[in-house]
Amino acid sequence: MNVKTLKTAALCLTALLLAATTAAQAVYQLPKMGPGNRYWCSYSIPGSHSNPGWSWWEVKTSFPGKNLYNTYEHFQVPQPWGEDNQKMSFANPRYVDNGTRWESTTYDGVQCTVTDVLYSQSVLVFQGCNDNSLRLCTLY
Repeated sequence: MNVKTLKTAALCLTALLLAATTAAQAVYQLPKMGPGNRYWCSYSIPGSHSNPGWSWWEVKTSFPGKNLYNTYEHFQVPQPWGEDNQKMSFANPRYVDNGTRWESTTYDGVQCTVTDVLYSQSVLVFQGCNDNSLRLCTLY
């Protein structure tokens, strides 16, 4: 092998190692946190009307080693309803195409076993919920 071939092989090996390291360090995606990261959400329960509104989340406590994040969701709907804030936990993440799938649970016991955070945290989908609700949120 000549020097040029060795340099090319070394560069290829370095690129492969960097790609493997980056993949190993990939993190699970949560909704973007903070009041500057508002999502427009459409929430519906079968037999009821849809209540679109704005949501944003903040982390209250986190246990990254256990993949458990306790958050507080701020949800504001148009008048006359106002604001409906709630505690929400995200747990048991796994990778899915284009994002992370969580199980989410609210303080009042609504659990959604398919809570997807997709496309670099720009889309949230809450489904598989024990109250048959469905929610779709997009980062605004």
